[in-house]
Amino acid sequence: MEFSQLEDDVVYLRPLVMEDAEALFEAGNHAEIWTYTAHTIQSLKDAEAYIEDALHKSKTEQTYAIVDCQSNRVIGSTRFYQIDTKNRAVTLGYTWLTPAYFGTSVNKRCKYLLFQYAFEKEGLERIQIVADERNTRSCRAIEGLLATKEGVLRKHIICKDGYIRNSVVYSVIREDWPRVKAHLEQAIGYKTV
Repeated sequence: MEFSQLEDDVVYLRPLVMEDAEALFEAGNHAEIWTYTAHTIQSLKDAEAYIEDALHKSKTEQTYAIVDCQSNRVIGSTRFYQIDTKNRAVTLGYTWLTPAYFGTSVNKRCKYLLFQYAFEKEGLERIQIVADERNTRSCRAIEGLLATKEGVLRKHIICKDGYIRNSVVYSVIREDWPRVKAHLEQAIGYKTV
């Protein structure tokens, strides 16, 4: 998969770079973001470590900064990981937004841009999204994309606090994309060219 900047008139996604550390810290320094995640950004050093991890994995993952077009500020991050070129599949996740954007169209816009890129430009067959079973806000957001719930991986991941979590697995496959695309276009009120 190639790394492409993706955008609409509200949000754009571009590669995360070390120069984003201060903006990432500002966007991410909110405890409510990190309850169910593998990372935590509570300091500038945490933001730098987050970016270093993303850059270190740049040959196998694509980590994006989510940028608000109006303010040109970084408001979160998302990534493609577990990129499986042989089977034309990818996992989409590590998505987070600063709380001011919770409940807005930004997450759906990001997913629309990423799905469109993956299915229409890269020719992928499957996008998987995995969430902590306890994270009901994320699960509702994923279900709001019309992703199919495939099941629960029991005792799947040991969390940073030692809790052994169950993970809910969702997917959107190529055959789903026209229906999901139409749903998202209606939800966010636009069509791209």
